[in-house]
Amino acid sequence: MQVTLKSLYEKKEDFFFKGSMELYVVFLSLFVVGLSFFAVLFLDDPKRAWGAILLNNLYFFLLSFGGVILGCMQDICGAKWGRSIKRFHESFGLFFYVTSLVFIFFVLAIAFDVFDAREVYVWIKDPSMLDHFPGKNVWLQEHFFMARVVGILVVMMAVVFWIRRQMCLADKSFLAGDLERASQLSFLAGQRLRFWCAPLLFLLGVLFTFLAIDITMSLAPLWFSTLWAGWLFAVLMQILLASILVMMFVLKDSPMSALVSRCHYHDVGKLLHGFSAFWAYLTYAHVLTYWYGNVPEETEYFIHRLHEPWTSIMIAIAVMSFVIPLFVLIPKPAKWTFGITFPLSVIILFSQWLAHIIIVQPELMKASSFEGFPYIEVSGFITFLAAFLGFVYWWGSRHLMVSLHDPLLLSHLNESH
Repeated sequence: MQVTLKSLYEKKEDFFFKGSMELYVVFLSLFVVGLSFFAVLFLDDPKRAWGAILLNNLYFFLLSFGGVILGCMQDICGAKWGRSIKRFHESFGLFFYVTSLVFIFFVLAIAFDVFDAREVYVWIKDPSMLDHFPGKNVWLQEHFFMARVVGILVVMMAVVFWIRRQMCLADKSFLAGDLERASQLSFLAGQRLRFWCAPLLFLLGVLFTFLAIDITMSLAPLWFSTLWAGWLFAVLMQILLASILVMMFVLKDSPMSALVSRCHYHDVGKLLHGFSAFWAYLTYAHVLTYWYGNVPEETEYFIHRLHEPWTSIMIAIAVMSFVIPLFVLIPKPAKWTFGITFPLSVIILFSQWLAHIIIVQPELMKASSFEGFPYIEVSGFITFLAAFLGFVYWWGSRHLMVSLHDPLLLSHLNESH
């Protein structure tokens, strides 16, 4: 049976999150509880708390940013396979503005030394440590660093705003029943995105590289990695694909899953399998080049983490992010079976959160200080997670969670029939 724009329009109400005050209360309660615990713990150890903000914000920055750029990748090549789930991950993009503003707040806190925020970056506290490192002593200057980070984030937010505006360009006309106008606007938006997303992705990639260097690599100012932004991109894709699978399973019994088939689970699962291997490859590439190069400024970064509990955490990350996905996702059913794919996706998300702890906290605290349950990191995560879920749910209750007016969606649905 031929799928038409009119037949999709008649079912449009099925493709919104149904506004539920109970869910908003749950998200708000989680947010308040997480924030309250975090505020109390913040006063006890401000330096570690700033690290917890940094690692959790980075985690959700990567997730929300990934939701936008994966959509751009599909728009560039006119991909049809993912049109039914494209807005699932594009809905994450709303939280990109929140995480960007948190980074800007973080920079301002450093500028005004709010609760010892200047302690986070040792080179700000002691600029003389870079005197014998030409290039770094120019690049890592406090005011230049702050202007650079804020400028990069403002440009990235502007680009993401334009992309997301094009994404929703036809929604208003479609919901008003003007299907001809909606079809024209959707086609126009698709043409614009197909033309502009390639240069915009290049721009975002360059900005992301500098941001990664400034925000995270400079925590260890004497260390350097040319693979760092690429490695973070691998992390981004892994947590993004795992999150998409989680969302697909959560919505499996909802009406909007009518356009999602087993092939979608299989395709996302294959991508997750591939990016798990890619992440492991880049991780190994770091270790290998540092081992045979044996440059003190580079090897020190890993030697510093060869102390408990960091070592155990790194082993756990390798097992959960690579070894388990590598073998579990080989069979086809493992990519769409709830009892396998859903817990595996959660394991990957958890392991990459642990990886963010390894990135940030060893530079801010002694290994012995991390013993016991990481209350401050977990309370920070709960706070960000509740806010993230709240924003995604709010957006999905006001915007179509499937772009029903997309010509490529219609083409895909009719081809699959």
